[in-house]
Amino acid sequence: MSYYVILAATVIGLVVSLTLIFARIASLIRQPPYIALPAPAVLAALDALDLKDNDVLADLGCGNAQVLLAAHRRRPQATCLGFEIGLWPLVEARIRWIMALRPRNVIVSRQDFFQADISKANKVFLYLFPKTLDRLLPKLESELPAGAVLVSVDYQFADKRPERVVDIGPGVRGLGRRLSIYRF
Repeated sequence: MSYYVILAATVIGLVVSLTLIFARIASLIRQPPYIALPAPAVLAALDALDLKDNDVLADLGCGNAQVLLAAHRRRPQATCLGFEIGLWPLVEARIRWIMALRPRNVIVSRQDFFQADISKANKVFLYLFPKTLDRLLPKLESELPAGAVLVSVDYQFADKRPERVVDIGPGVRGLGRRLSIYRF
């Protein structure tokens, strides 16, 4: 009898494991990759954004919410909005949010940022590939309030010049080397 219980538990464990593996592979195929930023790049981006207590920060493609939670630690009164379509990064973001004691003004939504309302955001953080940046530019220009500050890590818009560029060093594995700062 115990042989069949062990066999059944093994088969169930194998099926669950394979299901999770295939779900992860499927999510990678259908969704853009999630790449965590090195901590120095996050801190430099927050310095460039210069958040104030009444600011609204939007992180489009927020991944695991590392930027949002770091911003919250710096400016607990600021509102931090994250939009992420990938399931796995969103799960990690929710876990990190819970571990940060569920701050009420940090909100992470599973939503396509092309469909999100960003009209209240006066600070924006982006770590997106150039083609996505260029597709996003018309939305940013039409929805962001005048004077909004946007920081993009590593990549720039093709049709908009940054107000300034900050080199932040060699990065980690080549990631997080440069900030492009824009004003809308």
